Amino acid sequence: MILIGGHLNNCPLPIAKPSAGEYFRLIPSGKLCIDEFKSRARLCIEGNGYLNVDLNVCEEHALSLCTTMERVFSLKRKFKRYRLAKVAVVNLLHSHGVIDQDTPAHANWWHPINFDPLTIATLANEESK
Repeated sequence: MILIGGHLNNCPLPIAKPSAGEYFRLIPSGKLCIDEFKSRARLCIEGNGYLNVDLNVCEEHALSLCTTMERVFSLKRKFKRYRLAKVAVVNLLHSHGVIDQDTPAHANWWHPINFDPLTIATLANEESK
């Protein structure tokens, strides 16, 4: 399995492991589309993003996921650009790549290059969470 960022040395991070479970991703456009599942590195390559100088290049290739809806709501309150964002529920299986849970509320996800994240994502019903 070739993972996003896998062409880089030591990437994904060696501590990243396959993980199964329910994760959450903010969807600023409000629509589930592949553009909402692109890493900062991919957006930068396409000319639509920037790289965070505080992160290493490998982390820039990962997708950011929240581990709790509480964290999602916290981000929506904290950042104006996310206030109207929808939330995608991402149901991962071990075969969907690897996760590095760097904090209790956040995880980096590297998925296989030929994997379509839309096949495991649905929009959350935020009122019921």
